[in-house]
Amino acid sequence: MRELLPMVISVILFIVTIIIIATLRKADQKNRKIEHIKKYVNHFSEKMKQSGDEIQTKVVEVESKLHEVQQDTAVAVTKIHREKEELFLICKTCKNCNRQSFNIIMFSHPSRR
Repeated sequence: MRELLPMVISVILFIVTIIIIATLRKADQKNRKIEHIKKYVNHFSEKMKQSGDEIQTKVVEVESKLHEVQQDTAVAVTKIHREKEELFLICKTCKNCNRQSFNIIMFSHPSRR
């Protein structure tokens, strides 16, 4: 039996070594999976950041266009009020004008002919 002891010990050490190697390989595979997940998360985070930046840029563009339209609208409204007052002023200062309608004043007023 003593003669088989070194061979049995060698086989046991071989099996222990195989178990250790298998365990390390499994741990390495888990690390690789974790690295893939980290890469995916980083890539997704970059895309989200780029999308956020693009949305913010578009919001700024829309706000500036809206501001321009508001200014143009304010100018147009002011111009319309000024022209309306001018038309009514012409009608009030005209001695021959007995017309009350804005359309009549605008299209058939004697001063517009």
